[in-house]
Amino acid sequence: NKAQRRADATNQAGSDDDFVIQGAVGANVVPAPAGNHIAICRGMVAMGTIPVKNFTTKKDEMKPVVRLTWELVNTSHVFKEENGPEPFTISQDYTLSMNKKAKLRKHLESWSGANFTEDQAKKFNIAKVLDRACLVNVVHKPSQSNGNIYANIAAITPVPAGVTVPEPKSPILKFA
Repeated sequence: NKAQRRADATNQAGSDDDFVIQGAVGANVVPAPAGNHIAICRGMVAMGTIPVKNFTTKKDEMKPVVRLTWELVNTSHVFKEENGPEPFTISQDYTLSMNKKAKLRKHLESWSGANFTEDQAKKFNIAKVLDRACLVNVVHKPSQSNGNIYANIAAITPVPAGVTVPEPKSPILKFA
């Protein structure tokens, strides 16, 4: 049941060993496959107020940022042999802005299938997206600096009517 999963999994802490870096950072990272995937939002982390590049002035400005993470419930890979197949996850950082041009608002509106009124946008509770299903359109983009392939979210849309959404495997992570 969704409420019980949320209660059991929210803010679970692991051991200190869970934070040991193994191997080279960025080495052998397998990006989520490109295309549309059934996904469930499993994580919301308030990143704090951090420098964000202003696209107009090209200067960094301090902005509040949140990272949302989705589990691609039908798409798995063997990341560690001892764990067997595990679902891919993909994350997106958003400036906490509901301005009409903000990526967060555009993604939330396309996910809901409707444009928000200004009043709805002002009152939107970002935590309400946790444990909600959607379709995530993943695109691959090569890095200009090192040639690595990165998986990015191009769009988020509602799950079509009649499509069964599998249960997620990962717990909800909410850190505010």
